[in-house]
Amino acid sequence: MEFPGPMELINYFQKNADALITTLSIPCQRPFDHNFIQFWCVPLLTSDLYMSKICQEASSTDTEIPIKEKLTYKRYIYERRVLKGLHEGEPWFHSRISRQEAEIRLKNAGGKSGLFLVREKRGDKRSREYYSLSLCYQREYHHYIIQQTANGRLQFASANKSMRINQFGSIVQLIDYYYRHQHAGLYSVITDTDAFSAP
Repeated sequence: MEFPGPMELINYFQKNADALITTLSIPCQRPFDHNFIQFWCVPLLTSDLYMSKICQEASSTDTEIPIKEKLTYKRYIYERRVLKGLHEGEPWFHSRISRQEAEIRLKNAGGKSGLFLVREKRGDKRSREYYSLSLCYQREYHHYIIQQTANGRLQFASANKSMRINQFGSIVQLIDYYYRHQHAGLYSVITDTDAFSAP
């Protein structure tokens, strides 16, 4: 049996024991102050700031449910929402610029191998091509389309149907993965986030 992600797997086994000895019924939560997932591409994100963002997201919805209860039983929902928008404040995210403008910015920032930026794609709103990763390699520029799958996950578009495509819940998770897994199919290793800041 396959699941799109860990949350779907957990949801399934909360209702069906199948190969397990019992259903999943009582989550063992990490301590309130020990939650942190650290991302290489978001260096200023501290555990306090991350938790603050999650609490802010939780307090803005379902106001009739106490915050502690929401963070105990629905924390993953708020974490997922925070992760989806986490890239927007990062210097490597350049919002809606053209491919040509991306190349100019990479060149002006030094153009060394590994320098990258992420930009929103301009185009048809019905398209699933939402973002593009622009990456320098040996003073050449390579652009990778990041598309959204039918289940809302993000992946690089690929013409090679036999290639295994990794899927991610957010841009930050995608960038972090390709930094940590240096031979995962990109021309160059993603290495540089601080060569420029988005205007």
